[in-house]
Amino acid sequence: MTLPLQLDDVLVDRNKSALFLYYLGRSAQKLKEKEIAKKKLEITLKQLRKLSTKEISKHLDILEKHLKETLQKERRLLTTQEKEEMFLDSLAKKIDLLQHKLTRYQKTQNLRKKRIKELEEKMKLTLASKKEKITILKEDLKRLKTLYNSVKNKKNFDKRRLKKIADRILKIKEKIDALK
Repeated sequence: MTLPLQLDDVLVDRNKSALFLYYLGRSAQKLKEKEIAKKKLEITLKQLRKLSTKEISKHLDILEKHLKETLQKERRLLTTQEKEEMFLDSLAKKIDLLQHKLTRYQKTQNLRKKRIKELEEKMKLTLASKKEKITILKEDLKRLKTLYNSVKNKKNFDKRRLKKIADRILKIKEKIDALK
């Protein structure tokens, strides 16, 4: 994988720029050929002005040949230019589409990251609150056990009250197990 070439603030893709330079060179070559054909035509016209009437018909044939060549090259240049413009238009549309998709992808990625952070924060809060609930329940359990032992150690203890405390201890143990 080739890294992009950095020119000032612009990153240039080497693969795409090679294709662009190739087409640029082709069009420059065609323009050069067009200029050469025009110069040939000018030279032939200058020679015609200098010639005598006997040789004019011979040179008119050469001139007609040069004119046909120039027109053919001009037509080829125009068709090639039209094809390249269509190709460049399609590339521009593809680039716009890809930029749109990339923008949409980046937005969804950012939204996902934001949602993940929110979920992580929520999980941290629930875990922290769960730990707090467990510690509170353990403290309640400790107090109830102390109360249970103190009621049980009395001479005249109420069995119904002792039963209520035991039931409450069991419920707290179940809650602690459920939270874990």
